[in-house]
Amino acid sequence: MEREKIIRGIEAFDPELFDFIQMELKTQRYTLSLLPNENYASPFCSYLKGSLLSNTYMDYHDVLTCSRLETLAIERAKKLFGSEAAIVRISNLVAASQIVFHSFVNTGDTIMSFNLRKQEYCYTKDMKYNFVKYSIEPETQHLDYRHIEALAQECRPKMIIFSPINYPKDVNYRKLAQIAHGVGAVLWVDMSAVVGMVAAKLMHSPVPHADVVTFYTHDTLRGPQSAVILTNSENVDRLNEIAINTGHVYLQENILAALCIAFREAETKEFGNYCQQCLDNANALMNSLKENGLNIVYHGTNSQYIAPEVHYKDRGAFLAQVKQAGFIVKCDNIMTFDDNKTIPALRLSSLIPTTRGIKEEEMVEVGRLLTKAIVPDIDSKQIAKIRQSLAEIVFTKPLFSEEWLPRKNIVNPLYSSQNINYSRELYAANKKNFLRHLFGFDD
Repeated sequence: MEREKIIRGIEAFDPELFDFIQMELKTQRYTLSLLPNENYASPFCSYLKGSLLSNTYMDYHDVLTCSRLETLAIERAKKLFGSEAAIVRISNLVAASQIVFHSFVNTGDTIMSFNLRKQEYCYTKDMKYNFVKYSIEPETQHLDYRHIEALAQECRPKMIIFSPINYPKDVNYRKLAQIAHGVGAVLWVDMSAVVGMVAAKLMHSPVPHADVVTFYTHDTLRGPQSAVILTNSENVDRLNEIAINTGHVYLQENILAALCIAFREAETKEFGNYCQQCLDNANALMNSLKENGLNIVYHGTNSQYIAPEVHYKDRGAFLAQVKQAGFIVKCDNIMTFDDNKTIPALRLSSLIPTTRGIKEEEMVEVGRLLTKAIVPDIDSKQIAKIRQSLAEIVFTKPLFSEEWLPRKNIVNPLYSSQNINYSRELYAANKKNFLRHLFGFDD
């Protein structure tokens, strides 16, 4: 059945669902998401997720059995990250995290965790652990490995967790491993936030040093909603057994295929260029925010992540105002080693702007507009002007710029800037009239 007929069929059969799709497309196309944990999937990945492979799945209960497709995904993950072993059958990061917990620690064990990461996943009776926080120094806003080591010597944890979701700097994983192994602890690194940068060799890899590494695959890798566990040959059988015993036995071929192609894309020159552009865009955005008066937490970035310090009275009202201006952002209170000192900040990422083909010059303007949008109690006319200026930047941008594809043919036309299936109005009016119609702008 042709794509156009399918879309028109959905419109006629389920107009409520079709309206939701239209609204989501409008949001993705005509606003700018700076969320740190989201990205738009590669068209190759999206095609495979919706392909005929979605009609089949593999059901098995033997930990030693691997299909050809799963083996392909495993081998590509191992090659990409230089790991001895990989588990690719996990559907999400929560499940992957719980598998790691069940494999390495017991109820009541002490766990040292950066900013108490992963504690939120321990919600069953058999996952009651003693979590001890370590964090950045409140004065320098950097990691102090001597302080971390002293804390480890004091509390003698069975596991040390590092997850750089709120840390945009390169990390000395060798030193963290020395600290962990010096007290007999397992080092677990969740590199979800920087996995693409690690694959592109633009940031340090934890794989040679950590006992176990996890990551989700939909963020910087631009892959499907899935999760991966990397480990060594000594630990893989135990992790695999826990995975099977906790129900990870139904493998969807379309997700595995999408994972395979995401790993293959991550080996290409185009992916390396994409990741470098993410870093360049992050620095352009950071410098623009600084020039417009904002302080940057951590005093800089080595990744796609930026954390400008912001202050607000009502988080909900603040985020609503920023969204009205056309930005989708996230607020957070960044922890420090001092329990009485947190830093309120925006958690911003250059991933989606870069995926859409935005470059440094436009990111400077994005920073200027965002700085205006976070001014308290800004009036509606000013918000409309900001949104119109932002719309001028994103209007012509596709969801996924073809320049990042290993080949130049677009598989899934949803990602093309010439999409006519959902946005027929683009061809019915000129640019200015369409923006006025869409957002209600004044002349």
